[in-house]
Amino acid sequence: MIDCTKDIVLPKYFYSQITHLSQGDFQVATDAATRILNSLINREQSDVLIFKTSTGGTVYFIDEVANCRSFDNPYENLNTTNLLDRYLLSLLKLSETLESKIVFIASSAEVIRKCRTLNFEVATLEEFSTPGESWLRPEMLVEIQANINDTISETEPLVTQEQVSALEPEPSVQIEWRDIRLAEQISNIHWVQIT
Repeated sequence: MIDCTKDIVLPKYFYSQITHLSQGDFQVATDAATRILNSLINREQSDVLIFKTSTGGTVYFIDEVANCRSFDNPYENLNTTNLLDRYLLSLLKLSETLESKIVFIASSAEVIRKCRTLNFEVATLEEFSTPGESWLRPEMLVEIQANINDTISETEPLVTQEQVSALEPEPSVQIEWRDIRLAEQISNIHWVQIT
């Protein structure tokens, strides 16, 4: 993300996690989060957090919760209580609004399967790192976010209180950040599938 020359759209939840990690005492994670935050140059004030990278890319943090509330989920394998699924659905809404395609960097089989269900292109980090020109402008996302917020506040509630509660992450799902020291040998890597 630091050296990216392309536009990246990320969920606001990710920004809050980076901020949390940068203020914590998680050693390697805190250093990485602080480096990411220090590399971002605040572009403008709006409902959408917009930053420029030092290499000319733009990073947008969009409100995935608001986007999910304005979108009916017809996909059985996507659960709106799952933060990743909310983000994927908000990207789908964004791509439909902008009439564009989404390219998602994914490595796990489960995420790749979800991306294919949504007709997203899947790319590797190497493929994504090639330089290119962007057509996406900050005003476009700000306008979309404003329209979503206006639609939600001006109309009858789109969902009942029970449905809103269902959109919130399950209280039993907690993220715990721990610093685990490992020897710097490839054979010592222990991969954990998080579901």
